[in-house]
Amino acid sequence: MGALVLLFPRSGQPARADRRDTAAVMRKAATFATGGKRMKRLAMGLAAWTALILGTGVSSGSEPWAFRVYQPFLLQDGIAVSPITYTGYYGPGLEVGMTCWPNRIWHEHERAWSQENAAFMTGLTVSIAGTSLRGDTIVATLDVSKAHTVLETKLLGFLPRACPWPNESLVQATIECMKANAAQWPEAHYLSLRIRGDADLKRYEGVFNVSDRACGPKTRQF
Repeated sequence: MGALVLLFPRSGQPARADRRDTAAVMRKAATFATGGKRMKRLAMGLAAWTALILGTGVSSGSEPWAFRVYQPFLLQDGIAVSPITYTGYYGPGLEVGMTCWPNRIWHEHERAWSQENAAFMTGLTVSIAGTSLRGDTIVATLDVSKAHTVLETKLLGFLPRACPWPNESLVQATIECMKANAAQWPEAHYLSLRIRGDADLKRYEGVFNVSDRACGPKTRQF
């Protein structure tokens, strides 16, 4: 009795195959099927399954993911929290670090792009400790040590021309984004938050249960 060996790509390596690869697999399966009709049906079934895997290019860790990330936006009546999407190769929980990443928002009327993340605009940054997820907890630091007033936001349309600092509403909105972003990863139940750079903002530090934010922020207007 022969044996059919299934060869799968290593993690992180995209699967590549053409019709010759698929045909070769099926011929070998038929050759190994020497145990009668039942064995032949089994071999051909396995060959077809292998061809499906190779043909579709399914490979663990080889395709980019779309990540929903909440960020603070400047509006005329305050700061609003809204989701945007990044695509790429990121680890679990790193959405928290993306809270202060720059974005690009399309304005159809002006036919132009605009960076509208207020946290990035004013110099706030977020860092993740270690491998991002410690058990069920994401440990993060919000650094406001380089935060500054923005005299010209370069925002399009009727959005605010300036963004002042200190800005406690912006800090609150950014922290709410971090909590909601932490909750996007199912295994994360807590966010351990530290504030760096302003002793007056230390009162916002703590360990927070984020399980109730899996569907998004609890507060969206600041």
